[in-house]
Amino acid sequence: MLHSDQLSATIAGRTRTGNRQFSPITSGDASALQRAQNSDAFSLAHSSLASFFEATLGVSRDRHTWAIVKYYYSAYYACRALMLLRGVSIFYLGRSPFSLSSHAGSIVNREGGNSHTLTFEKFSQQFSADPILSQEIGGLPPLDWLEENRNLASYKAAPFLDPAPSALFNKPAAKLRNHLSAYLTCDLSLYVFDPDHSMIAYPLKLIIKLNDELRQFRLTKIQVTNHYVKMLGSANCFVPEFAKTLTAYDFD
Repeated sequence: MLHSDQLSATIAGRTRTGNRQFSPITSGDASALQRAQNSDAFSLAHSSLASFFEATLGVSRDRHTWAIVKYYYSAYYACRALMLLRGVSIFYLGRSPFSLSSHAGSIVNREGGNSHTLTFEKFSQQFSADPILSQEIGGLPPLDWLEENRNLASYKAAPFLDPAPSALFNKPAAKLRNHLSAYLTCDLSLYVFDPDHSMIAYPLKLIIKLNDELRQFRLTKIQVTNHYVKMLGSANCFVPEFAKTLTAYDFD
């Protein structure tokens, strides 16, 4: 459990006045929660990029099924981190999900759904006007499209089709290094919402968005574990544009 989740649960317990009722949080609780949220966002930012690297290594070695799952988690971690930077926590009391904003006077809210669905729902609300949500992928909202493909890979692909190629990677896999460079620098409209490229390009654009917001919160860079840099380099997929574009991270 993230530190900010634990703190949110503690604050909820302290402000609870009834079965579904809570009193507003104090400025002290709000400040403490915001600090914890920012710290957790930095940790999730590393998890998001690490998951992206592991998925990309999988594509380069024809391990497509788990690559889909890891790209999904890369997007999920990025969305959670972006939510935390906006001051929104999603946490559980027992088996019930709740949310809390780190602003003085905010009230704990009872929510529905599982943590992933709720994270994407809240993200879509917080970033409703953002270009990253401006188009559909394959007829679905982009986060729903990612989740649908993850569910197909995790629960319905029996047996796994690897090493047979997945249609999601047919085009980028042929020239993966070149496509990674293009995804890092391209306009949103070019590849990001194209189902032939979205499984890689969409999580990467979320990471770039997260990178841009992280730069406003932290002067020191997030140190990327060298293991991941070497891992992707071994498959000739670590392109110079990673360091040039993701400037909130330290790859050395």
